Amino acid sequence: MAAPMGSCSIGYFASTKCGISSLHPSHTTLSRLKDCQRNIQAHLLKVGLKAGVTGIADVTYEGELISKRVGLFTVESDFSVCPYHRDVLGINWRQKALCQYPIHEGKAKPYRSFKTTMSRRMLADFGVLVPIGSGICRKCNGEYLKAYTSCTEKKDINGNGMDIEIDDPNEDNPNVNKFVIILYIEHLSSIEDWRSHILRTINQDDARFDLLNSIKGNEVIIIMDWAMKYLPQMFRERMKDFFGQKGMHWHVCVAIIKDEDNSLKHKTFTHIMDHVKQDFFAVLSLLEHTLFSIKKQLPQITEAYLRSDNSGCYHCGQLWLAIPSLSERTGIQIKRYDYSEAQSGKSYCDAKIAHMRQKMRIFSAEGHNITTAMQMKEAIDSGAGVKGVYTSVVDVDTTKHQLKTHSWKGVSFITNLEYTSSGIKTWKAYRIGDGCLIENNKVQQMCRDEQPATCLQIISDDFQDHESSGHINLKQGTSAEVHEHQLLSNQTALEDSQSSSSSNHANEQSNNVDNVFYCPEYGCTKACQSFEKMQDHILIGKHTKQLSNDSTYDRAKKIWAERCKNLHASTHVTIESDPGTSSSNNLNIPPMGLALKKEKKYVRFSQNVKSYLTELFKIGEASGKKENPAAVAMNMRNMSENGRRKFSPNEWLQPSQIASFFSRLAMNAGKTIMCIDSVDLDAGDNDLLAVLNEIENQEIHENLHL
Repeated sequence: MAAPMGSCSIGYFASTKCGISSLHPSHTTLSRLKDCQRNIQAHLLKVGLKAGVTGIADVTYEGELISKRVGLFTVESDFSVCPYHRDVLGINWRQKALCQYPIHEGKAKPYRSFKTTMSRRMLADFGVLVPIGSGICRKCNGEYLKAYTSCTEKKDINGNGMDIEIDDPNEDNPNVNKFVIILYIEHLSSIEDWRSHILRTINQDDARFDLLNSIKGNEVIIIMDWAMKYLPQMFRERMKDFFGQKGMHWHVCVAIIKDEDNSLKHKTFTHIMDHVKQDFFAVLSLLEHTLFSIKKQLPQITEAYLRSDNSGCYHCGQLWLAIPSLSERTGIQIKRYDYSEAQSGKSYCDAKIAHMRQKMRIFSAEGHNITTAMQMKEAIDSGAGVKGVYTSVVDVDTTKHQLKTHSWKGVSFITNLEYTSSGIKTWKAYRIGDGCLIENNKVQQMCRDEQPATCLQIISDDFQDHESSGHINLKQGTSAEVHEHQLLSNQTALEDSQSSSSSNHANEQSNNVDNVFYCPEYGCTKACQSFEKMQDHILIGKHTKQLSNDSTYDRAKKIWAERCKNLHASTHVTIESDPGTSSSNNLNIPPMGLALKKEKKYVRFSQNVKSYLTELFKIGEASGKKENPAAVAMNMRNMSENGRRKFSPNEWLQPSQIASFFSRLAMNAGKTIMCIDSVDLDAGDNDLLAVLNEIENQEIHENLHL
């Protein structure tokens, strides 16, 4: 709201008189701070302040910027400001060319800018007002950090871990930005989740290595994965054929077996489908067909071990409850089911999928089209085919789907299952604990219906075209230590020859070094004498990672650890937990179960958040310019209303949550249109009114459950 020209509230704190701005001579009235809403992001970036592009903004709106420039760090939104002070203290304010630190000496140019906290401290300690955005040189910035740093970094004797001591965000401390602390806590939680993911990945991979080292002649290891949908590919493709394509589904099962000569071999069974719903029943149907095929080709196989990722079609109670009856039908007893962490444990499937994709690219380049499942099979089997790969075009019979629901609790926390004669034993992590045994009578109570045979429909070929298998090398004679020793000896001989022998002899030694094949995995020191052995090493995935060069500090720590080994034999350390003892006197031991999956808390969106996102969605539908979820998430953290943040930290959302909310709104809008289109226009007014009321009640019910 505008007021007649006079002395503004900001003028009492500024050193200049009120008046009209030369930049906006038509503005002749006073304005309230809360009404000053010009875009200040470009100005904040120019003067070196946080503009909210990658985090929390140092200033949220123009009125707050004007207030802090005159030392009013608690913004009074009803204070008035004249056009002159609004311009010279707002977005048209200019940074001085010299450092503005109160005790600065010399003519050094600015290196950083004064933030809100720094300006407040200068006013409190020196009695000097330094407007936010003013420059500070490198030397003065270092002195400020030494004098006012509020965080201390601590590391243990091994240099592991970091503990940051910060003030309690719940305390009313004007020198602490609570929103920055909240962001710090969020990022710290993300780092902890990342560390837990790495620990779970390594631990779950041990299950794969143990199976490969202990597999017997009557056992098979089956690794399953859905390949990414294959888009139709043409030799000559028109522009209109590129858009609106529907991919073809294909599922890969890699079966690893031990041959008569104790060498590992693999057979890859690929199912190709034009249309399928990738749920548990589709996986069960394909797995049943794969087990029947394995039993036909290898009658000696009696036991199987399954492994897959944590996709919903694999990691579900219906599949677990259907496995016992599946074992009875196929004659192959499924002993274990192990799950791998995300982005790991599927190197076998990925390798074979890459080979088949390359085969299809070659087939298309020869002048063929791949637009159907039959053509896709023809492309993979063209020529000599892919070694060890069997393909079949199938269709899932959904009418045989009987097992709909179950009452198994805590499914998402289970990563390993073992099927025994007395029941199903589960673990939250591989080899951690004795496991939880669910007896057979309880297993039967979990499912109401029993899943019969899936009766997968075979359209073309039943894995009977050829007999071939790939080879996996796990011989102990090709270990990384042997090759690394040979490599180091060759390098040493090369260095000696360069100093004492002729150049011809040096070139001969260097050729020997070049014949060694290195593992492309980052950090792996494995070196192989042949390309085939290196491929086998990559397929197994058992990488040897160690530092190539140790720093002086690392060597000193290792020497110290060797010296201290003798102390363990004569010293007994007792740790007692005393509630009265400070945490600094206790050892920093990670809590038990640190890397286990945590239960996620689902919180409903507040009405304030729903209203804001719904309004953005409606604007995007009307204008055709859809909002970017990432930009909306950033705006929610920086948006202010009447001088206060519009959304509290508990209401902040991630871009994925916003995208899901927009998707639900779009889906509900589509359902409403379909319901309206299905209304009989010839019906009477009473019937039409009843239908519209029913649609309105359905919309209210769905909005309540968002």
